[in-house]
Amino acid sequence: MKLYRVLASLALLGALTACDKGFDRAADFSSEENYKTRIAKAASEATQTEIAAFDWAVSEHTIESLKAKYSGKSFREIGVGEIEREIQLQQKAIPELEALVPHYDKMLSELFKVQSEVTEARPSKNFFGDQFDIYATVTNGSSLDYSSLLWVAELFIDGGAEPVAKATLTDSYDQEGGLRSGQVKRRKFNPDTFFSKDWATLAVRNAESRKVVLTIDNGSDFNSVSILKGAPYRELRERREILELAQQHLAALER
Repeated sequence: MKLYRVLASLALLGALTACDKGFDRAADFSSEENYKTRIAKAASEATQTEIAAFDWAVSEHTIESLKAKYSGKSFREIGVGEIEREIQLQQKAIPELEALVPHYDKMLSELFKVQSEVTEARPSKNFFGDQFDIYATVTNGSSLDYSSLLWVAELFIDGGAEPVAKATLTDSYDQEGGLRSGQVKRRKFNPDTFFSKDWATLAVRNAESRKVVLTIDNGSDFNSVSILKGAPYRELRERREILELAQQHLAALER
């Protein structure tokens, strides 16, 4: 009977050892060399999706920081633990950002009520060389007052579908008492032609037709603060992408 118990114990140990492969191997934090040797062995027995998931999970860690949190754990447990932490972080942050969206949607709606009509667009020259003049009428149809606006200008020539030049234009009203709700003002813009030669090429100067489209990009209030300061759109998009990726990686490591 004693011999049977011994044989049974050996059989169980052999079964456990056989399962201890891939990322189910325990991490060896006794030294950097031993950790690298053990993770290399684990990776050689893992799938590519598991490897990608684990690398993503620990990308911001050092061996020492992992040791402090996961001593005695398997590589799979380490990866799952870090990914679950990331998922919890994003699931907390995303609703907080989503709560800000209605306010900034309203700000954007008002901003888009500021309209521009380009009345003339042509090459010109001054003391510094070739220039490009854009004349426009700006109408503030929004309920907000602005100290400045930001426009994206695109130049199309000869009926082309793609712009041949593009620039961001700052439109300041500081010296004019601001652009108040309902006001209409004439503007003149000169895109940079020193660093961006696209506005002053031979093709532009010799084009039979030139069309400039101005698209509103941002605006600042009378305190010179962007009305979109703190807008959550970019961070919200990035966090949603991180959450989706984390969930994919978690599925790759979970058993």
